Amino acid sequence: MFATVVFKATVCLFCAVAFSFVSRAQERDAYTRINVLFPVNRSVLLRDFAGNAESLAMLDRILDETVPGDIHVGIIFSAASPEGPVRNNNSLSRRRGQALRAYILAHRPDLEDCLQIHSLGEAWYEFTILRISRPKLRYARVDVSREALSPASTQVFLDGSFVRQGLDIPSVALRQSGLRPVFGLSTNLPYDITYVPGYGVTSIPSFSLEYYPARGRWTVGADVEWPMWRHYESHRFFQVNNITLWTRRYFKESQGRYKGAYLFASANAARYGIGWDARGWEGEGIGASLGAGYKVVFGKGRVFLDMGVAVGAFYSAYDPYVYGFDHTRRYYYDYDGDVDLFVARRKRLMWVGPTRLYISIGIDLFNRHAR
Repeated sequence: MFATVVFKATVCLFCAVAFSFVSRAQERDAYTRINVLFPVNRSVLLRDFAGNAESLAMLDRILDETVPGDIHVGIIFSAASPEGPVRNNNSLSRRRGQALRAYILAHRPDLEDCLQIHSLGEAWYEFTILRISRPKLRYARVDVSREALSPASTQVFLDGSFVRQGLDIPSVALRQSGLRPVFGLSTNLPYDITYVPGYGVTSIPSFSLEYYPARGRWTVGADVEWPMWRHYESHRFFQVNNITLWTRRYFKESQGRYKGAYLFASANAARYGIGWDARGWEGEGIGASLGAGYKVVFGKGRVFLDMGVAVGAFYSAYDPYVYGFDHTRRYYYDYDGDVDLFVARRKRLMWVGPTRLYISIGIDLFNRHAR
């Protein structure tokens, strides 16, 4: 009796396993994914490109060997690889889906009502999460079934897959990849409206260029200032050439933009010639500073306001000079020693304290996807 029960249970288990394998095999036979690839920046469906010949041959066989009503197709998903202008890639993705749809309808016009296109644009999910190479992201694909795909047995995943349950990768949330600008260009407003008694309006032309990496919170940049004011009639001169290199570390990212509070470190080199009435100074120097700032972005636009202050040290070697009251009307180095012992830049200056104050208005340039 016990042996009979064991035997029957074994037979039932074997039949169940066999039925499961047969059902899965039939399910796989009833479901086929067709994937075709496109050359870079192209949306024409080429049979002899990559592995398209095999894929299209399979699609032709399915379309030609089945009668109307026995074949069901879902959504055509199409994508572009994430390089180049975003607008162009979105258009490429859409046109690739249209190319595959036109190919299918050329064989089976009766499928027009059940064949839709879902353009994914740039395939950032596959590129960043699945690590799929760029050439394989220039695709259009369609899932073809010999059974009706009811809502209960299908699922549209966020990565763009239209699949039977259990036949593909699990659903993973699509990482939002926002746009980030590439550069920020600004000018220091206090420099531009500088007024010095005795000089008048002596604006200091200044530009700052900041480079935004595709990821992270660090940026790098450079500042250039070059006032070249000459007032010969009053013997007053304000001529400075200063270049500053710096790096910033923002505290947090916000919607793919570099803004908010940050710390920065900078190093600069300058040469100058400053004259006031009968006296003046000419020299070169280098400096280093640490500072903090805050950047405000106006709405969703590109314009921003950048404010900051820095303290540090500036070391300079210089020579004083005096105005010549003779007929030459020139400036001379203020030196009364032996001419043969004269050495240029014999004076030294060391400044420690505030080195920079800025309130800049600027604009972000270009766009690219954040990695």
